[in-house]
Amino acid sequence: MTPLRKLILGLSAAAALVLGWWLLTADDRVGVVTVGGGPGAAQQEDPARTDGVADASAPKAQGSGREVLDVPDEGAGGKDEKAAVPLDPRRLEGRVVRQADGEAVPGAKVELLHRDADEFWNLDLAYGKRVETLAETTTGEDGRFGFDVARGRQHRLRATKEGYAPRTALRAFGGAEVVIELGAGATVFGRVSDKADGRPVAGAEVKVSVRGESATLGTTESGPDGTYRLEGLPAETVYVQCTAAGFGEQVWNKLDIEPGKEHRVDLELDKGRLLIGTVTDATTGKPVPGASVARSWTFRDDVLTDGAGRYALAVSERSGYVALHVRAEGYVEQVEPIAVGVERLDVVLRRGGSVKGRVVDGSGAAIAGAYVAAGASYTARQGIGNTDWIRAEVDRNGFFEADGLDPMHVYSLYMRAPGRGTKVYILPRRLAAGEVLDVGDLRLLAAGGVEGRVVDDEGQPVAGMEVSLAGHNADADRLLQGTTAAPLGEGRDNRHVYQFEMRDSRSAADGSFRFTGVAAGTYELRINRRGGDPIELSGVEVRDGEVTEGLVLRLVVGLTIEGRVVRADGQPLPKDTWMMVMANGPGQYQQGEYRSDGTFRFESMKEGLVTVSVLKPPEGFAARPARNVAAGAKDVEIVLVRAAEVSGKVVDADGKPVAGAFVSAMAKGGPSQALVHRTDAEGRFSIEVLPDFVGRITVSMPNQPMRQGHADDVPAGRQDIEVVLK
Repeated sequence: MTPLRKLILGLSAAAALVLGWWLLTADDRVGVVTVGGGPGAAQQEDPARTDGVADASAPKAQGSGREVLDVPDEGAGGKDEKAAVPLDPRRLEGRVVRQADGEAVPGAKVELLHRDADEFWNLDLAYGKRVETLAETTTGEDGRFGFDVARGRQHRLRATKEGYAPRTALRAFGGAEVVIELGAGATVFGRVSDKADGRPVAGAEVKVSVRGESATLGTTESGPDGTYRLEGLPAETVYVQCTAAGFGEQVWNKLDIEPGKEHRVDLELDKGRLLIGTVTDATTGKPVPGASVARSWTFRDDVLTDGAGRYALAVSERSGYVALHVRAEGYVEQVEPIAVGVERLDVVLRRGGSVKGRVVDGSGAAIAGAYVAAGASYTARQGIGNTDWIRAEVDRNGFFEADGLDPMHVYSLYMRAPGRGTKVYILPRRLAAGEVLDVGDLRLLAAGGVEGRVVDDEGQPVAGMEVSLAGHNADADRLLQGTTAAPLGEGRDNRHVYQFEMRDSRSAADGSFRFTGVAAGTYELRINRRGGDPIELSGVEVRDGEVTEGLVLRLVVGLTIEGRVVRADGQPLPKDTWMMVMANGPGQYQQGEYRSDGTFRFESMKEGLVTVSVLKPPEGFAARPARNVAAGAKDVEIVLVRAAEVSGKVVDADGKPVAGAFVSAMAKGGPSQALVHRTDAEGRFSIEVLPDFVGRITVSMPNQPMRQGHADDVPAGRQDIEVVLK
């Protein structure tokens, strides 16, 4: 069984600002084709069915007893919160229309798809590629279509028609209408070249993927002259991704595809440098052939060690945390930070423990087709959090086994199956290398569900809001019974695996959301907003086989701040610019919603004055923050000006250069002026700042937070700074 894990960057202080930007731009979990309707996730499907189509027997519905979230509702005006007559939650209906004018598209083929990984915070990329086709139909003269579905199950809908670009609607559920817009196909083309010398790169993989979703629109390879071309693409916000053997890192370019247009996106790849080393067994010292070595938790473009355990991998010198990931059958995955300038890194792999058991239903019968994983979350280094995720193979009789569990960590089991409530079980102890723990039969019972609506200040439905359900089954501590281990949530061990206990959805056009596959327990609902504190409802009780419904989450907008990012010279922003806008003030810090046209918006602001600024301006620019901005302001401007530079080197107490140190710039009385940079092999750094910058340069080591150094009253343009790292 091959382990599959993900490195999660759980950050603090300056590192959070740096890698927070990277995560937001490279994240695979934002939104896409919000097509007219698809509600959130919901209730249960018949445990006897595994084909995604429910029978006529409806599960019981349980009233919540807490219908309205107790949050400030100023401005609601006492209006009634009456929703439209709901559609049958076991019926997924919709229309296919022309994007240009909204007219019906008859004769379009619509496929009902299901990707189980859409329904949980999946870190298993191989499993995430599994997509089932459950049914298909053709639209009528009015463009309408419909499917019988399991209540609350999350689906994808793919619509195709000759003369149009195919389009897929994600996060579609029964109980709300989905509108899919078809338009003329667009083209993305360009050239892949070597950043160092401009020469064409042949055989590079170019992929166009929907921003924030696990949905790929097209893949191709560059030709001998480095050119590539993808046609018939739908209008979406996408990333054009490029990678090639022998180059250091994948390139991501954000693009808003417009229907029927051609978009040129040229891509430059950085060879970086070649990292070599060996992979050996910790006990025997012998080489480990066939080990997978990669520069990312995804193991994309990995290399395999040869018979002598040797590897050679191209790595990048980009700013931020860079790590080498190594795994092999039966071994604990090893994650090693790659220091700037290092040319050789040898890795030693340790054998791990194993856990096995059997997945059964309430009567003790085996459940085939279940998904089981073992996971552990832990802090690997200061500011860096890891989640070790190991999928267990499950046979036709429900037996499973996962190996390669790190003896340093306490693991949890994650178990799910169609029509069953998802469960988490905490293992009773750390497992020694070579130890096999048999947990016996573990039961998955009929799925419960959580359903409700998101409304605004006046009780009107709010579509497209991300709604999360957090928590775990009531018997998650079952395997701890009879042990000395503290109950979950107590003691020093961090036994919460965030991804195991969190799932999310988006509200439909009528504001509805639905979650299914929920086991009996107590959960928390949350609206996650880009800017402003999350809105939460705790104590949501779920019973096996029942739906807790009638919940209402009220989104209070309150005071807002709106504005625009502009250039000082009046010219348009650089193409495909993306920035993070922030508001800082006494007792409040928010990230605002930034739009592709340069406008931004903050909601639910407190009374008082804040500074509105930008993190990570476009290359060659610095952002002049807007100061003393009052809540309620509508025409705030953040001005981009041509950047100046401060540069220098970092040395230790003996005067030797320090490679891989974090360096940041902070203006007097203001927010950070730039992302954190890393020093190179000779300890040098260079940061772009405002032309009138005067402030502090701060240096720290990512793995040694107590080691710091400062240079104060540094003006823009200074190039001889020397900071001593103590």
